Amino acid sequence: MQDYTGDLQADYRKVSKRIRDLQSRLYSSRDSLSKKGIVDELTRLEQERVKIDNVFVESGTDRTDTEEEGSFPILVSLQRRYRDVLVKHAGQSREVLSLLLYLRYFEDEFIGLFSERKLKLDVKYSVERDGYYHLFNQLQRRVHDYCGEAVRIQEGNYSKTYEQDMLKRMVEMRHAIMIESDAFFRRIHRFSGELIDDLDGDGILCQNGDAELNYSELDRETELRGLTVRDALQLLFDVCDEILEYLDIPDFQR
Repeated sequence: MQDYTGDLQADYRKVSKRIRDLQSRLYSSRDSLSKKGIVDELTRLEQERVKIDNVFVESGTDRTDTEEEGSFPILVSLQRRYRDVLVKHAGQSREVLSLLLYLRYFEDEFIGLFSERKLKLDVKYSVERDGYYHLFNQLQRRVHDYCGEAVRIQEGNYSKTYEQDMLKRMVEMRHAIMIESDAFFRRIHRFSGELIDDLDGDGILCQNGDAELNYSELDRETELRGLTVRDALQLLFDVCDEILEYLDIPDFQR
């Protein structure tokens, strides 16, 4: 059984690596014909990975890749913290599961920071701060829609005549949510980084960097309690660092 499990893990890693490589090419490709060929190959690999996933689920085998997770300590902690997310979305790919964990963590710990009561900023940054509520809710809806569609496809709730088309749709939808997630966390990363630089310098943009963050018993935040605003921004910056590294999408703005 151990050899069989090891073979499954090796196959899963091999297919997942190939998928990530192709996704990187898809992100950077500007040629429509080339993108179509990449999507076709991704669809084939997705079918292969789904088959391996099904064996994992049926046999109770853990898909965890310890080497990969060693680079993402926050993700490892979130897997322990949000077991309910892992159970609810067990049929999703590892990348989508990880994104769901990061989004849940951001919602629980950080979205409340983006308010005038917690983060006092100059006019320009206040407007940007307030806009993140809408952007985050929009991203959550897109990811939720993808998960619902993915479950429907995985359960075979469509005519087999359209199987390839549906799988391609799933690949393209996942591509879209990963791009949007990267764009969101890249903006947060830049935003928090600029405020940290300001607080370490003249302190013009953020007026309450030394203020302590206080929460009531009803608030869900646990990690920001008692931190200064500056330290909370640093934690947020570090979290975005890991998320962006995990998503591993080229920065087209450079």
